[in-house]
Order: sequence, then C-alpha cells, then structure tokens
Amino acid sequence: MAQEQENPQRSAAPAVRVEAEAVSRSVAEQLARRPDARGITIDGPTSTDLDDAFWIERLPQGGYQLEVSIADVGSWITPLQTPALDSAAFRRAFTRYERERYRPMLPQLLSEDQLSLLEGRLRPAVTMTLSLDAQLRLGEPHIALTALRSSKQWSYDVAECELEQPQTTFAPMLQVAYELAQGLLHSRRLRGALAAYEGPEGWITTEDGLPRQLGAGERYKTQLITAEFMILANQAFAHFFASRGLLALYRNQKATAVAPERFTLLQLLDAAVQHPTLVSPERIRATFQLAMERARYAPTVEGHFGLNLPAYVHMTSPIRRYADLVNQRILLAALQNARPPYSKAELVSIAEAVNRKEEVVKEARQNHYLALHDRHIEKLVASESGDSIASGRSLTRLDARTFHSVIRIVAEGQVLFPAIEEEILRRLEARQLYAHDLFTLLFRFNTSGPAWERVRKAALQKLANTPEHAVSILLMGQHTLGWSVPTFEFSDSLKAHPSGFLARVSVSIADQMYVSAWQQAPQKSQAKQLASVEVLARIAGKESEVFSAGTGGESPESSASNDLRSLVDVATQVVSKNPTLPNYKGQLVELVQALRWDLPAYVERGRSGPPHAPLFSVEGMVSGDGRHYSTQGEGTTKAQAEQHAARQLLQLIPQLPVKPPIPVAPAEKPTARSSLHEMQQKGRIRTISYTYEHAGQEHEGMFTCTCTVVDVASQSLTATGQGTTKRQAAQEASLEMLKRFSGGDMGLDEA
Repeated sequence: MAQEQENPQRSAAPAVRVEAEAVSRSVAEQLARRPDARGITIDGPTSTDLDDAFWIERLPQGGYQLEVSIADVGSWITPLQTPALDSAAFRRAFTRYERERYRPMLPQLLSEDQLSLLEGRLRPAVTMTLSLDAQLRLGEPHIALTALRSSKQWSYDVAECELEQPQTTFAPMLQVAYELAQGLLHSRRLRGALAAYEGPEGWITTEDGLPRQLGAGERYKTQLITAEFMILANQAFAHFFASRGLLALYRNQKATAVAPERFTLLQLLDAAVQHPTLVSPERIRATFQLAMERARYAPTVEGHFGLNLPAYVHMTSPIRRYADLVNQRILLAALQNARPPYSKAELVSIAEAVNRKEEVVKEARQNHYLALHDRHIEKLVASESGDSIASGRSLTRLDARTFHSVIRIVAEGQVLFPAIEEEILRRLEARQLYAHDLFTLLFRFNTSGPAWERVRKAALQKLANTPEHAVSILLMGQHTLGWSVPTFEFSDSLKAHPSGFLARVSVSIADQMYVSAWQQAPQKSQAKQLASVEVLARIAGKESEVFSAGTGGESPESSASNDLRSLVDVATQVVSKNPTLPNYKGQLVELVQALRWDLPAYVERGRSGPPHAPLFSVEGMVSGDGRHYSTQGEGTTKAQAEQHAARQLLQLIPQLPVKPPIPVAPAEKPTARSSLHEMQQKGRIRTISYTYEHAGQEHEGMFTCTCTVVDVASQSLTATGQGTTKRQAAQEASLEMLKRFSGGDMGLDEA
C-alpha cells in the first residue's frame, strides 16, 4: 500500500520541477509592478525558508505602527496554474523538520530561494499594516500586495545580542518590537488567553496554550517578538474573513466537557511557570491536554479556547503550511473582488485531509521519541528485577514523569517486580501518584495476579481519597480506551435536598453501561466527583457490578458490594471535610489585578496525619512593585489550605493606592461577545453569527446588528443591538442575547 502511495509522487516530480522553474521566472518578471515594503526577519539559525517579516515604528501620538509581511505564494501556486505543485503541497500538508532529513512542502527552488524573504532579495509579499494606540487597541488594518526587500536577516541568538548590546541601526527597532511584544502578551493574558513566556527560565506556552520547555539553545526573548506579532496578524486576518462572512480554514479549538474554569487554568499556568521546581509543568501540561481538544481546521468559526479568541486562522506560513496557502488564496481573491476560489465542500475536504495528516505526523513523531524513551526505561526496569535495597533506593530518586513511564512499561508487560510494587505502594501512600498514574494502574492494561490485585486495591483507595482525579480519569478512558463520553445528571430539586447537590454519572464501555448511584455533596463539582469515583470503582470491579442503562439510582445503591460501598464512603468523607470558605482567593486576585501585581501562586509544602484524614500545608505567595509576601495556610484539603493562605495574604498586604486599569479592549461592554464565544467553545451552544444593517451617511449614522444563536438542540434565537460602529452594535446584540439566556429562553444546562 505504501508503494502505491509513493509512485504518484515520483511520477509527478518532473512536472513539479517544470512548474517550479516557470514560477521562478514569472515572479522575477512581475515584481516591478508592486509597491515596495520594508521588513526584517528573525528565525532559527539555520532557517532559509523565511515566510514572514516585520517592520515597526513608534507613532508620534503614542502607540505603534506594525507592518507584517507574508511571503506571497498564493499568487503563483494555484490548482489551475500549477496543478502538480499544488498537488504535491497538498499531499505533504506542511514542511517537516526531522533529525534525519528535511522535507519541504514546496520545492527548495521556491521555498528557500524565489519565494523566501531572504535579506537583500526582492520578493513578492502580502503586507498587513496594523496601527495600535497607546492602550494597544487595534485599528482597521490595511492589506496590500507588495515587493519586499528584507533589510536584515537575524537569527534569534544574534538578534538577542543586538537587543541587549546595540551595535547597529536596527537596535532601536528591536527594542520597540520587544516592548510591543511584551505588551501584547500582557494584554492577551488580561483577556484570558492561556499565555506565558518565561524564555530565560525555559518555559513558554504554545499557540494552543500548552506549557513547553525550551531547550538551552532556544531561550531567547526575541522569540517572543515573532510569536506575538504572528498571533496578532493571524487574529487580524481571521477578523478580516469573519467580518466579511468569507469561508476560510479557521483554526478552532474547544474546551472538553470536563475542563475547569478558565481562571483555574490560568492559576495552574502561573504556578507552573513561576515555580517550575515546585510545580511540575509536565503535570500541568497533562492537565491542560485533558481540558482542551486538539486544535483543528474547519471552514466554520468555532473559536479558539487557548487563545480565548472568537476567530483565528493560520496565515503567516504559506511556504510551510498548506492551510496558510489556502487562506492566502482566499485573501487574494477578496482583495481583487474575485470569486472565492473554494466552495464550502472543498474546504471541508481540505480541512479533513490536513487534520488527518497533522495527526498522523504528530503520532509518528511521538511514537518515535516514545520508543527511544521506552528503551531507556526498559533497561531501568530490568535493573530493578530483584528486590534489593539498592534497587528500591534508585526508584525513589526517579521524578514523577520517569516513574510514570516505569508504571506504563511494567503494566503493559504485566510483570511487576517486588521493588517496583513496593515503590508504587509507597508513592500511593505518600500521595505522589496522580490521575494519569491511577488510570494506567487501574484501566489502561489488562493486568492480573496477586501483586497487581494489591496495587489495584491501593490505587482505588487512593482514588477515594483524592476524588478530584476521577473526572479526569473518565476522560482519559474516553480518549485512550474508547469509553463513551461520560453523561452527568444533576438533581434540580434543591427543595428536596437543601443541604447540597445530587449527581449521577453513566459510562458505556463495549455495549455495557456502568451507572453510579446518586451522590450528594455540598457543591455540584464535589457531587460530580463522588459519582465519578463510584462509577470508576464499578468499572474496575467484577461483572456483577455492571448495571444496565435502565437501572435507576436506587438499584446500584442497593446492589453494590461492601468494597465498593466503602470506597464511596471514604470519598464522601473526604468531600465532607471540605466546608465551603469565602472566596478569599478570588478577592486576592481582584486586589492584585487592581494593583497590577503578578497573580498569586500556591505551593504545597507538606502533608501530615493519617491517609484518611490528612492535613495540608500550602504556602501562598504574591509579588509586585518590589514587594513580596508569603504566608502558610492549613486545611483538610489543598483547596481549603489555599483559601486560608489567601485570607492571610489579604490581611498582610497594606492598603496601597489602586492603579487605574490599562484598557485593552473597546469600552462598550467588552465581555458580552466573548462570553457567548466561551459558551460556544464549551459546547453549550452550537453556532453564533452576526449580520449588520447600516442607516444614514457613509461615515455616520447607526448600525443595527442581529446576533443569531443556535443551541445544541438546533433551536434558534435572535437578538438585536444598535451602535455607531459595528463593534458597538455587536456588543449590544450580544448583551441582549445573554439577557435572554439568563431569562431562560433557551434550556442550557448549568454544567
């Protein structure tokens, strides 16, 4: 089969070369007709396929003018003009950089020469000019086809030296660029994006909001410049498409059904980046991966959860990504008032193919590195085949990530050596194993034997003592083992249960339905956790603990085994010892944001007491304006200890003058529209669309916006708003829509 797939590529190679040479000649002939553009590039030290450049100036009245130039590939490579080139690019989908070889999406004659934005060479470009005022509010962008002659080609390390020790006339521009990049990052964080950049310390977030550790050769502040400028440009291009109702390949990302609140994720991110030695960024990354679906291309606007944007596209890398090339062709047609080059059906087909290719390549890369890692772990496991004291000591020194690999290797091989069993039990007792460890021990592999039974029983006890892991484990089962999406039911009869909430969960596995009993807790999330603990205990138990979909809440309650009942009792006791405190953490965040300080961080410093009644000790820290405060809080749960620490911090911080907020968005009700898109990203509504009507003169008068929302039951609801600008009218319409939601016009579930 692989041979059949490669033959067409080899037979098309001569046609690709012929078309590439023709494009090279055509580019040189037609560039003289375009206006000039300015730019410099900052890329990796070995990069030659340069597809984006920028130029920045500070405006006299305050603010910045930023020009982002993208290599113009779409004017020359199209399915009609260059079918062989386009077909080859479509098959590859994007450029692949591998240790063994480099696979460009386009021939090197074009990707590294005639279309690459090389220093001193005249190249075709699409230039977007962006104006930002002193508060970083974005004006209407201007887009033009240009001829760019790059003034300077920097690598990250050389640009870093120039930024810190100026030697050339470009140094002031780099300093202004870094200043703006820092401001853009700060503004994105204030708008709720899962964004961080601690380059010198080695931790950043990807575009999708996942923490990533930089290698020693990657820790440059200048990377922030290109990252923030390209995100801004992609966001502006997405607005161009969406505001005109144009079909494009949008980059969408949704939150999963079990995602915590955005504020919780931001707190976790801050803790991981600010205290990487105390809070494992790898564990935070795993949490984020469970909270967010993989970003995908689609011709519909669904929003981007990690960036917290209603619309986002990839446009800045047309040399290296086929989706960017498709979007550039759509943009060029719009600029020329030409017919769109793709139908929706064609874009759906392209999106599916590119998404599939992206998943295959990512999986292959992960498998490659996982195989290398596994060989190392297998050697380690083999060395622990005895139960010597030396073996046990070497295992205790392993970090959490490496020991999880040990668990996975021994569970897959179903051989549990005494030293490893002892270390698993020790870490379970010390609360040093987490959701992904419990999932691997209990469900991922079909283990058997007395040793595994002991470990599984201890893991279930651990789960009962840490019910907050249960929902994450259900999601892991869905993604890894094909379990159904967990269905949560909540009692709406608060009068019958005034002391708390009732929750029940059901999961289908291989045509079998597992249903928990109704579980009660003071908070809705806690009831959800208790129900999840019980259903996981059933899945891990015997066949007699499987119940049909029609079984009501009372049947599981009456039929459960003593072991199962005791596990749920333990989990209930854990939850009951977490009484609700005032939200001191929320009050503290409001205070530090008003002071423009860093967000608070919380680090667990110790645990004491027996496993069934632990006492947590948490240090709370906050810094700003050269001041640093820290306190210690204790509680029967980690969350309770954090609340106590926050309360003490509130008492420590003196009454300082609150600084006026930095406006980062238009003042007309900026939260309504983003709230609707947040609801869409979490799957509570299906689609959102806006249409506009204008009355009056061209540069005055009134806009009327109609906001249309379709819910998960395909019911439609509309609301209108008016304003002197489209933005203001859309915000008014969004606010009216939110009022109708709160009024109960649409039956949205509270969860």
